[in-house]
Amino acid sequence: MCLAYENNFDPAVLDAELDQFLTTKNELGAQYDAIVAFSGGKDSTVSLYIAVKEFKLNVMAVLVDNGFIPSEVIENGREICDRLSVPLLIEKVEFASKVKELWNTNFSTSYPCNECTALFHDVMTRVCIENRVNRVVLGRNWWRTLDPVVKGVRIVQPPEVSWSIQFLSLPFVLGLKEEYIEPYLNKAGWKRKDIYGDSTNCLIPGLVEKTVYDRIGYHPELNLLSREVITGFITKEKALQQLSSVKDLSGELRAILDEKTKEDTSQGMTSCS
Repeated sequence: MCLAYENNFDPAVLDAELDQFLTTKNELGAQYDAIVAFSGGKDSTVSLYIAVKEFKLNVMAVLVDNGFIPSEVIENGREICDRLSVPLLIEKVEFASKVKELWNTNFSTSYPCNECTALFHDVMTRVCIENRVNRVVLGRNWWRTLDPVVKGVRIVQPPEVSWSIQFLSLPFVLGLKEEYIEPYLNKAGWKRKDIYGDSTNCLIPGLVEKTVYDRIGYHPELNLLSREVITGFITKEKALQQLSSVKDLSGELRAILDEKTKEDTSQGMTSCS
């Protein structure tokens, strides 16, 4: 990845992608210029702030709640959106049963964050189609494609419509570093929620860390942190520090999954009756 990034990176490509994203005309009937994928974490908060305050885009924030985002994070997200006068749509998805299925195999078939990302993209695409929005801002710190050219935009063509959707990794395209984002967070009113694992909004990475580590023999967030080091978002020293400890939260994960899947079963029986 390091060599491919070094050989294929051209800042002019990212500048052109950002310019195209910002100058793209709205589809007929669209109420918003773009949708911001807003998880309530640091990076999506910064992206929302920049989209509204610096790019002057009329946006809607969409939070995909997989059931593992703490209520305090969601409430802080509401406050941030209210402060920025941005409508917030919360899309709830049932994810606990999938995590439990993966957990029963020690996550040998897939990593839950990968499954959640696929689910997230499906939800975002559907919301775009429903609102005729052709642009999505993501708080992603690394590339969308690495070969043959490093790009920060992924273009999706849903079969249901005649127009395409641009998914822009805003922090990456702007070349933001971790030390640059604190002022944005302060202006947005972001509040830190202590969550174990490499996440500021979702419990999953911390909950599955030890189980996955025992199976594969290295920290499950190694790939993600490596990408952030390659792009310069964080330092190698910071990444090594985050990778230096592996906490066992498997007991907490078991209890949460049992409770959530029990709730889902109970609700399903109620609706059937």
